[in-house]
Amino acid sequence: AWAINNAGHVVGRTDYEDGLVSGVRAFLKIPGEDMVSLGTLGGWWSEAIAINDAGQVAGSSLLANGYGRAYLKNPGEEMQDLGTLAGDMHNSNAYGMNNAGQVVGWSEDGDNPYRAFLKTPGQDMQDLGTLGGACSWAYGINDAGQVVGWADDTTSHPKAFLWEKGVMYNLNHLTVNLPGNGEWPGVFLGSARAINNRGCIVGATGTYPPHAYLLTPVAANPALELLLLD
Repeated sequence: AWAINNAGHVVGRTDYEDGLVSGVRAFLKIPGEDMVSLGTLGGWWSEAIAINDAGQVAGSSLLANGYGRAYLKNPGEEMQDLGTLAGDMHNSNAYGMNNAGQVVGWSEDGDNPYRAFLKTPGQDMQDLGTLGGACSWAYGINDAGQVVGWADDTTSHPKAFLWEKGVMYNLNHLTVNLPGNGEWPGVFLGSARAINNRGCIVGATGTYPPHAYLLTPVAANPALELLLLD
């Protein structure tokens, strides 16, 4: 199991077998009902990674040709292939979704293996950029559309980011009590995994051994104000 919404609906992945057909399937479990398979985009494998309060599910599935794709599944409908940043012969993967049905994750862009994306219903997949390096990866999004993940900086070190309204911020530079301003080889925030509607962010440091962290907004707008490392 990967995620649960406020109605107690659970999604994840499970081994699957039906006669001579076997594989891995994304599942949905509603309280009081049997676990159901959410199907695939044509391949043998799928998983569900997020579910919102409207019952929309996001995850990833293999196509019949072996490529992997991020998908969005509306209740009562088939999986919708969300595509990639670089056309048909590439991969994408979903990791987070909000109550507006916006999905985030990573996609190949033709030149780099990982670029963070935002897919808003009715709009093209959007490349969220990097912190100056080649790659990025989005993990979480809140209902305000703020996105978190990791991105390479100009030294090719992955750093935790906060993206809002077209701008990607290095979270290491927004944290008021982080020693050394989050620069290598000191302690730095390597990735951000989730953000809630209050703007609180959790993730892991990039230094060894990694430590879990919680960032708490100092002011109402965490994209413009400093964040506090607990």
